[in-house]
Amino acid sequence: MNIALCFYIYYYVCIMSVAASGNLIWSEQAASSTPIFDAGKVVFPAAAATVFLLIVIMAVSTSQNAFQLGCSRMLLTLGRDKVIPQKLSSVNPRFGTPIWALGASVLVALIFIASGKGLIFACYTCNLNFLFSYITVMVATIFLPRNKPELYEKAPFKLKGAMNYVLPIIAIVVSIIFMALQEPMAMVWTAVWIAIGLGVYFVRKSQLAKVGVKLEDLLKRMPEEME
Repeated sequence: MNIALCFYIYYYVCIMSVAASGNLIWSEQAASSTPIFDAGKVVFPAAAATVFLLIVIMAVSTSQNAFQLGCSRMLLTLGRDKVIPQKLSSVNPRFGTPIWALGASVLVALIFIASGKGLIFACYTCNLNFLFSYITVMVATIFLPRNKPELYEKAPFKLKGAMNYVLPIIAIVVSIIFMALQEPMAMVWTAVWIAIGLGVYFVRKSQLAKVGVKLEDLLKRMPEEME
């Protein structure tokens, strides 16, 4: 059911993109900051196009809510597992929300706003980070059957045989191509974020070593707890 719903949503998005391209040529879309709205004005009356724009704005807002929700919960979980400072796993006693994790995710968003680079630049940077994470997932997919055979066998969906190598490699190549198409300055920002992440990793590793805990052991334990 979940897979069918995902296919439906992506099908709807693809159809919307095809419809927009059919009403507004690609060069005009590339030059516009609101391509879907401009395509809608070709088909809908002015009032209806404005309503359509409001719907798009609300859709973007809900995506932001999902980002804040997902990001803060990841920080919450990592904090509970002691992979990052446990302060980030603190929960507000009144509202039950991970206040420090939420604050950290909002701070990242505010950094982009204060930079004055604009929404498009933020999208480029987010794309690069997501694509980089996809590459790491694909690499993990290749090595999962050998390094974690028990976890691989329990997976409800898994690639088998040559496809376990062919599809991830294709995905890695496509991700690298899309990364190369992003804005150069966004690549610099992405490299900075990755460097910050590595810095947090090594600082946390040093902190845990002082109390006799290996960060590598905590990271290895996390997949086992998911079984």
